[in-house]
Amino acid sequence: MPRESSAWTDAYWLWRSRASFVEYPIPFKATQLLMDIGVVDANGDDRLDVFTTNHNYRQDLLIADGKGGYRDTLSAWGLDQNLEFPGSEIALTVPEVDKPGVYMYWKGRRIFTIRTHKIKEVGRLHAKLRSYTTVNHYQGSGFAVEAPVALPRVDNKMAETVMGLSSETDGELDMEIETPGTPIAVDLDGTVPLTSVYIGLQKVSPRAKQFEVTFQDRHGMAWADYNDDGVMDVFITRGALSGQLRLLPESVEQGIQDELIVSEGPGRYKNVVKEVGIDKRGCSGRKVNWVDFNRDGLLDLFIDCQDRGNVTTEGNYPKQLYRQNPDKHFVDVAAEVGLDIPGSRGDRLRLVRRGQRRLHRSADLRGHRLLPLSQPWRKVVHPRVHRPRQVRPGRQSRAQRDRQIEYWFVDGKLVGCRFSRQPESSTCSRLPRPATPCCSTTAAVSFRSSTRRPLVYRARA
Repeated sequence: MPRESSAWTDAYWLWRSRASFVEYPIPFKATQLLMDIGVVDANGDDRLDVFTTNHNYRQDLLIADGKGGYRDTLSAWGLDQNLEFPGSEIALTVPEVDKPGVYMYWKGRRIFTIRTHKIKEVGRLHAKLRSYTTVNHYQGSGFAVEAPVALPRVDNKMAETVMGLSSETDGELDMEIETPGTPIAVDLDGTVPLTSVYIGLQKVSPRAKQFEVTFQDRHGMAWADYNDDGVMDVFITRGALSGQLRLLPESVEQGIQDELIVSEGPGRYKNVVKEVGIDKRGCSGRKVNWVDFNRDGLLDLFIDCQDRGNVTTEGNYPKQLYRQNPDKHFVDVAAEVGLDIPGSRGDRLRLVRRGQRRLHRSADLRGHRLLPLSQPWRKVVHPRVHRPRQVRPGRQSRAQRDRQIEYWFVDGKLVGCRFSRQPESSTCSRLPRPATPCCSTTAAVSFRSSTRRPLVYRARA
């Protein structure tokens, strides 16, 4: 049985590292529905940048300038949730209404708003909205509205809701959408020119009269140089519409996927997730991390899927472990290695590789009994785990300790580390570099309980 590090040991190492970090305020005032936050050298300039994921809200990718300042490059790098309409995510402000035309934007978490301004100068608005979610209610002025109608269900899939509207004067229509992450198809059939239709905070005009307003509902981001071009790439998990993704028609379901965004040069990216064999399969994705679990020199992906409890699907949302093959494609091998664990809220799992042959796992699975697993795995259930803890091996030689790799998985995030025997001589670098002491995370984030002000702790030079 491995010996757990005690609270005294943890306190000692915190005390030893007290002069190793300096405190910086995170460079934004507020962020809504924070799902994930972290630091990464996104542009390879040896400065740590800051990223967040915020469900369907506008997220942040803040690039450090080395002088204490940051700039948001999310749209400049083409990483918006909707590439056709950058800036159309839910925001804390509404777009400036300064030109005649039609404005479509989100106002709060569930309110989709259509506003007309001096529309008589540009034409008449007539539109139909279609979506596989429910319009709970609507209110406003200046619009003639055809009440939402649910079309007949096909093959026990979700019913499509259709709603019509028109306007010839200034007005505003607010619609409460049950599941905002569900795509909303808009069909314009009026005389308003497309150049007078503005979508989102950046007021981007559609290229055709039929378009979709949708989000990626981003939850977790994991950065690594996947294509070996020296520029960081990013894998992003997304939700599954409160666990109801598989109730959508297949044509809609297949368009809702996680993202593997690969660099094609400085500031240019492409989503290749479908090309490399990664399939969402109804996974309500939460945390994700790159880890070379089989030590073949190729980074693999571990994805935490959460069971939302709304829809029973095959496998009950098991967690996914995508092994990368030499051709850069991925295969889910979670079932082969015993990690196809059904998702549940509050899962905490950590993996530890000891030496080169044995792999141990411990997890908090809400009081489930100890279950035997096939070798080389074993499972230990703890009643509660509040924080990541290093699992130390028993008696080992110095050579065994020096080549030890530890995998921690806390609150859904898998972290792989190689430690040298002397902690003060350890260095951090990106996986996979088996010969170098490394850890896939390079900084910690905490919240001050008194002010709830987020702080990022950065290692001193």
